[in-house]
Amino acid sequence: SVELLAEEESITGEDKVVISKAVDEIKRIEALLKSLLNFAKPPQPQLMAVELNDLLDKTVSFSLRHPSLLEDTAGMINVVRDFDE
Repeated sequence: SVELLAEEESITGEDKVVISKAVDEIKRIEALLKSLLNFAKPPQPQLMAVELNDLLDKTVSFSLRHPSLLEDTAGMINVVRDFDE
């Protein structure tokens, strides 16, 4: 390993400084990669009870505000919200 190389007696002081900087950079890159992998890992799903009618109503309302739906189909689609209780 690079750290063992730095402990060699035949290595000059200047080389030890360069090796030490290389070790520090390797550690920094390892930390950066760990952070990136943790960021990319999806969280565990959390199941919860929801009021399905409220969820459907919010979904329909959100969908109806989509710009392409507003421009292309203005007045052509009539949504009836009649959810069973």
